[in-house]
Amino acid sequence: MACRVGITTDPGTRRKEWETAHPNLTDWRILAERPTKTEAQRAGETEALRAGCVAEAGAYGPESARWFVYYFRY
Repeated sequence: MACRVGITTDPGTRRKEWETAHPNLTDWRILAERPTKTEAQRAGETEALRAGCVAEAGAYGPESARWFVYYFRY
């Protein structure tokens, strides 16, 4: 089963978007919360490498927003 790691400022909305794209989505988790987009991207890349997942290229939102690193299988 493939997995994916990404970042978002709105985990609930992002999960719904991924559930639409991948109806067989399972194991959705928030792995980390970071105070800046840059820190979240670093954390996401580290988690993706650790788990052997696809890392999302990026996300839209202000640098200073509260960012969440998420993970799921599909």
